[in-house]
Amino acid sequence: MIEASSLSKSFREVRALDALSFAARDGSVTALLGRNGAGKSTTLRILYTVMRTDSGNARIDDFDTVSQTRRTRNGSVPWSTRGAFIRVSRPANMWNTMAAFTVPQAANSPRGPTS
Repeated sequence: MIEASSLSKSFREVRALDALSFAARDGSVTALLGRNGAGKSTTLRILYTVMRTDSGNARIDDFDTVSQTRRTRNGSVPWSTRGAFIRVSRPANMWNTMAAFTVPQAANSPRGPTS
């Protein structure tokens, strides 16, 4: 499970995250959606333990991303911050990743279930 509690991060005068909180439960699909500059990449960098928050905390499988960085990284961090398959488009990367984790074909069709 991934839990974020009151994550805040600023870059000089720009507030990238302002008390963001969420929980992503095991076995469910969770998406970070937002416009450019909304803080999606900043949130992922904090979860990947490559960036620290100004305030708040994040936990992955009960490991704190700041005080337990090594434990957080063991098995919890994606292959790459750019995706599992670097030289393909974002949609192709998403479909390939879902196929690798055996998401049923109907669920991963860009047109939705075919039945």
